[in-house]
Amino acid sequence: MDKTKDDKVRFGLLSMLRRRWAYFIIPLLLLLLILLLLPYGIKLGAARALTAFGAQEPLIEDVDFNPFTRTLVFYDLQVNGPGGRTLLMAREVSLEFSWLSLLKKHIYMERLTVRDGVVDIERLGGGRLSVGGITAKRRSDKEERKWGMGLGELTVYDSSINYKDNGVLKGAFIIYEGELKGLRRWAPDEDASVKLKGLINDGAIEVTASTAPFASRPRFSGKVKIKDISLEPFAIFFKPYLKSLSGKGDLTADLDIAAKQRGSYSVKGTLSAREVSTHLAGDGTRATLESFLWNGSYGNAGGGESRSLKGNIGLSGLKIKPPGEEPHTISLAVLDIVDLDLSGSENIEIKKAAFKEFSVDKLLKAGEKGETETQTLIKSGALDLNGILVKNLNDFNIDSAEFYDLSAFIRKVPGAKPRLTEKLSVLGDKALKDKNGSARTFKVSKIEILGKSSVDYMDEKLDPPYRVLLEVAKAGLTGLDTSRPEEPIPVTISAKIGDYSLVSIDGNIAPFKSSPSINLTAKVKELDMPPLSAYTEDSYGYTLVSGHMDADIKMNILAGKIESENSLVLKGVDVSPSDETKLAQLRTELTVPIGSALNILRDKDNKIRLEFPVSGDLGDPKISFAAIINKALAKSMKGATISYLKYYFQPYGTFITIGKFAFDEITRLRLDPVFFTPGTVEPTDGMTEYLDLIAGLMQDRTELEFRLCAQSVTADLKALNLKAPSDELLLSLSKERALFIKDYLYLKHGIPTQKLFLCSPGIDKDEEARARVEILI
Repeated sequence: MDKTKDDKVRFGLLSMLRRRWAYFIIPLLLLLLILLLLPYGIKLGAARALTAFGAQEPLIEDVDFNPFTRTLVFYDLQVNGPGGRTLLMAREVSLEFSWLSLLKKHIYMERLTVRDGVVDIERLGGGRLSVGGITAKRRSDKEERKWGMGLGELTVYDSSINYKDNGVLKGAFIIYEGELKGLRRWAPDEDASVKLKGLINDGAIEVTASTAPFASRPRFSGKVKIKDISLEPFAIFFKPYLKSLSGKGDLTADLDIAAKQRGSYSVKGTLSAREVSTHLAGDGTRATLESFLWNGSYGNAGGGESRSLKGNIGLSGLKIKPPGEEPHTISLAVLDIVDLDLSGSENIEIKKAAFKEFSVDKLLKAGEKGETETQTLIKSGALDLNGILVKNLNDFNIDSAEFYDLSAFIRKVPGAKPRLTEKLSVLGDKALKDKNGSARTFKVSKIEILGKSSVDYMDEKLDPPYRVLLEVAKAGLTGLDTSRPEEPIPVTISAKIGDYSLVSIDGNIAPFKSSPSINLTAKVKELDMPPLSAYTEDSYGYTLVSGHMDADIKMNILAGKIESENSLVLKGVDVSPSDETKLAQLRTELTVPIGSALNILRDKDNKIRLEFPVSGDLGDPKISFAAIINKALAKSMKGATISYLKYYFQPYGTFITIGKFAFDEITRLRLDPVFFTPGTVEPTDGMTEYLDLIAGLMQDRTELEFRLCAQSVTADLKALNLKAPSDELLLSLSKERALFIKDYLYLKHGIPTQKLFLCSPGIDKDEEARARVEILI
């Protein structure tokens, strides 16, 4: 019985142990089953979660989960988009999390590592962001506060990001090694650290920064270094102004971004670019730049939309090629902008803008062999603009503009339009209005041209062309202000032509008036005249063989009309006929043989003095500026010649005239005749004194040649008591009278006989005519 009792006791104990072991084994088996199935559940749950957030066809090759080491690893994660394009892929994503943080409703990943990842990030409309095909849903603040997110350390190796902004801006970002530490939603004011090395658009990038994205005023600060980045993707920021942009850039910057109101940020550092090439929209202008450097700051420290750009800018090797049938190139070797301050979006202040080796070149047409030639139109060794202030992009103010070693090439070509006054009017219209027709103002307190400067002028309208080099010693104007178009602008120019000729100009201009005006006084000293033959041959048919000219000119142009007073002193002038057709036109206008006029006007010092006014309508398309000058000069020479002769021969010279005569086909000056007593070879009273004056003129004007044309008259027949007319006797008497004058001038005054020519003797049958010898020049 005792044995049976003992057996029952043992059986009961075994039964109880079996039941208790079953209670332990079954949960253990269930736990093991759960642990075995949990990775598959996590894999399935993760795929469904990705799908819920918009991912299409998410794939996860394998999941490894260890609750004891608190690690979760995803292998070969992939999300495909439309058309089978891969939007998200990672060879390995491992997480190490904290169980205890869950008790505080904190999802805290102590360590997150991504290896060999690829993700497409795209900014969609409405500010939404798609990351790897996953579009985050906005949550309310209440939902955000339910659970706090935290990240102890994020490490990314050998991964890449492809970025698009509304399908327009594109970028490729490769991360060799990236690290983010200390990012916790429940400690928003604590900074998280960021370190990054990689490539952005094939340019090396390195970031060392700190950030607090969950703070009440989110912030980011640190250093960013970028080297050899391609500029092409950034062309989008300059639309619609640029068609294309290429080149390489470097950036070294200290960034300080903090949200305040609408957000504040600042960027300090340097930005450089090289081998930049752009194609402007609109007119198709192309520009290239060897290098660009910006050193300064940019931001909106006060928040809102107010921005500030401060610093210095330097660029070199700029070339601009505007479009057109005649290609031009604008070149600039160096530009330094000192103390740039851009306040707001439309106000700019610059302490100094220094240009070096600025030029405008024209590419001439290729020759027969295909070679080309470059012609420099404008070149300046340096240009300094001081005290620049631009307000609202429509009000331009400059304290001073200083050009150094400026040279300009001005060509006047056949068919060139418009005229001077039309050009000034167009300049005024364009300067005073922008493309929208709004008022625009330009103010420059002082403009100076210094150093070794020159103007090379060529008039190709003439054959051969006229060309002169004007070496400018100093030039300037003050008070240019388009807001006061009626206010005259003082102008001063001092220059030299060749080694000896001096030119000075003083006065004022008003190019921005509704009717532009010019009021100038010019002085020219010792201008060499032979180069002016291009004009005299074209207008007069005469070549200027030699001579110098001094000129005092007072010019006033108002409402398209010119009024000018001119005083010329010509010294050593010698001319030679070159075109008989144009000479005929000159004789029509001048009515005085130009050689004779010049010889008469010469004084003892071989100088010719002319005073002549010029007036005319520059706007008349039928009248050119040259035609106005030519007519005025011809009239002046004619008047000066007759006035001089009348003054010289006082009290004689009353009947000095100009014209053609029956015995001569050439237009000549006719002095008062020498009258003779009828029937004799004796001059009347006072005529020998008159002959003495003629001799004195010929001695002073040694180049003059005189023609002696004698005329017998009816009174000679009566004095000789001839019963019948005798032309032979009268002609003989005429010849003797002409010879008397020739002998008198030669024997008494030594006038060379080769300067005195005898005409064929004549008979004047007019009953009122007087016996005489005509004196012609």
